[in-house]
Order: sequence, then structure tokens, then C-alpha cells
Amino acid sequence: MADIEQHARELLAAEHDADGLPGRAVLLRDPECLVEMPDRRALRAIAAALRAAPADDQVRCIRLNINGEWGSFFLREGVSGEGDRQHHWCELTCNTSFGTVGHYWGSMGRPAARFLASISSDYVLGKLWGMGTDLYDETTARNNLKSYLLRERRDGDLGKEEARELWNELVDVDLDNEHAHVLFVYGCDYWRQVHTDGYGPNHKIRNPQAHGFWETLWPAFIAELGGCADPATLATVKPPRNLRVRVPAVAEIKECTNG
Repeated sequence: MADIEQHARELLAAEHDADGLPGRAVLLRDPECLVEMPDRRALRAIAAALRAAPADDQVRCIRLNINGEWGSFFLREGVSGEGDRQHHWCELTCNTSFGTVGHYWGSMGRPAARFLASISSDYVLGKLWGMGTDLYDETTARNNLKSYLLRERRDGDLGKEEARELWNELVDVDLDNEHAHVLFVYGCDYWRQVHTDGYGPNHKIRNPQAHGFWETLWPAFIAELGGCADPATLATVKPPRNLRVRVPAVAEIKECTNG
């Protein structure tokens, strides 16, 4: 962005010199004074600077509609740094019937189409849905705790009386939400030790929204992304950038030059 601003200043300063006006050095040092330049040359110079700006990032918009599920995927990507220090980056926003999610990757090692096509479901959903990839489920939590007790009793690792006591506590406890589950597990010496040792039974199920997104929309998004040979540049999909002065729209430039 700094390079684009400097380019704009240099073009404006050149236009200023062409009109025989003093102050080129001032223009390059202080772009705020450009606000006082209403002439057509200034407007044309700003437009030229924007057109000449390097296409350092690209934008794709892919829209899908599959079996009643829909999604709009917005992908910005670019390369930062120079030479061996170059980094591919991308910003993905998914507005879909399964929810709106997004993530930013700062160093992918390859263009976005290749990178996104190579990563696993656990990785994708972990980045997009985070801890919401799986959801707490009371029935799953209670049944898995019961199954763990039965297995421990059957294997002889748990005595009859202790197993009966733990079973009765489990039958009576309220586990209708994850907070209640945590209080129960870590409020009991036996269950706390089981979970501390890393053997605690699972209490979650797959989030149907996250996994529906992965199964229904993600494959089609990757296929479409691989077929997009001509991504748009930011200059064609975003309003003109503000180079510390208000950048005129194309229509304003035409009106001014025609007048």
C-alpha cells in the first residue's frame, strides 16, 4: 500500500510540475496538500496510479447451490515479501446455509488453490469452526461414562462396591449441558483422575453444520477454485483506495475531463 501511495504522489507531483507550479518537494512530503488540487490533471493522476498499482492480491468469489444447500466463498490471496522470503497468504470467508465462517492463513507455502485442496477435514473444520466442530451431547456423555464403568468392572480394575456407587451417582446426576458435565467429572476423585490420565470417555458428537459444510460444499468449492484461471484483482472488485485524499469514482473522472 505504501508503494501505491508513493506512486500516486509522484504522478501528482509530475502533473503539478507540468503546469509550471512550484512545490514538487512539498507534494512528495505532504500528501495532505493534495486536497487543495481540484484540477482535472490531479484526478487523472490518481486514476493512473490506481491502474498502475501492482496486483499484489487477488479476489475470487465462488457461488454454489447443491441439493438445496448454498454458499458464497470469498477468497483473497497474494504474496508478501521478496525472493526467498516470499509467503503465500489467503483470507477465506464462507457465507453458507451451514453458517458463516472464515480464516486467514499467513504462510501457505503455495498458492491457495493447491493449499486448500491438500488439507484434511479435521484441519479445515478446526480452522473454520474451531471448538464448534464437535458439540456436547448429553446422551453420548452419559452412555460413554456408563460404558467406561462397565468395562473397568469387567476387567477387574474396579471393585464391586465402588462401581455400584459410581453408577448410582451417574444415574442421578444432571448432565444436560457441558458445564454440568465438567462439574460432575472434576468434582469426583475417580472421574477426575480418569480424565487427568487422558482416558476420559468422549462426550461430544460431530457438529452436523460443520460436517455438512465439509461433505456438501467444500468438494465443489475446491473443484471450482481449481478451475478459476482468471481471478479478479482488488482494483476491479473494491471501491478505489483512499490515498489520504478522497479518490474519485470513474464516473466523476469522466465528467470532470469532459467538462
